[in-house]
Amino acid sequence: MARCDPAEPATGPGGATGGAARPVATSAGTAASAATAARRELAEAVRELAELVVDADVPGPVLAALAGDLDPLADELCASVGATSPLRSLGLVDTRAGAGPARLPDLHDVMLADIVVGPCNPFAAPLAVTSEGGVAVATGTFPSRYEGAPGQVQAGTVAAAFDIVLAAANRLAGTTGPTVELTLAQHHPTRTGVPVRLEATVVRSDDRRVVSDGRLVQEGIVTATATGTFAVLSLDEIRSLLDRSRRRRRPAP
Repeated sequence: MARCDPAEPATGPGGATGGAARPVATSAGTAASAATAARRELAEAVRELAELVVDADVPGPVLAALAGDLDPLADELCASVGATSPLRSLGLVDTRAGAGPARLPDLHDVMLADIVVGPCNPFAAPLAVTSEGGVAVATGTFPSRYEGAPGQVQAGTVAAAFDIVLAAANRLAGTTGPTVELTLAQHHPTRTGVPVRLEATVVRSDDRRVVSDGRLVQEGIVTATATGTFAVLSLDEIRSLLDRSRRRRRPAP
């Protein structure tokens, strides 16, 4: 259900536009930090609920009653939805200014709403991204809510996981920028409920493009490989792209 339309921000108590007065999360903002921590906790609870919706074997009337119980909660949150997510943050590195690569553990702190590693996104895949000797590594287990064919991780989910670990490899090499092209080859089924390990390294780069290769290993078998081509952008260029995206989301006068 499209309960909240970001093009027409809902109004909260007193008629104020939802989200307009929210502080942006910063290390100095105590209230914002507390809100982000609570949002992480809520996302984890929704994540667990989503898994149970897929796996729990309960009668239809029970499920219908639970759905009815959740409606008021969704309505309460909907009243505070604005045109821009309060989680949007750059969290990037200006590599052209010589700032150097980011530490990969920071991905989970700055990409709060990311579909793969965002701790505040209930749909985020349960992957932890780290580095080992210059190699970007993502580990975790895809539960059944990521299923495509029975018992197998859906191909788009595999591609999304590669996209983030390839980008992490780029960050290790000191480059940052959006995906231009991603090629996925599936050699064997990647199964749900079985731990996976993704590894990625940069294979070549220049001032405009960086190319990275990756592989997914499950129980000692390479089930998928991927190659990604990424644009190399400065922090100012990425900020400009973000600003244009925000302007497109604003409602027309």
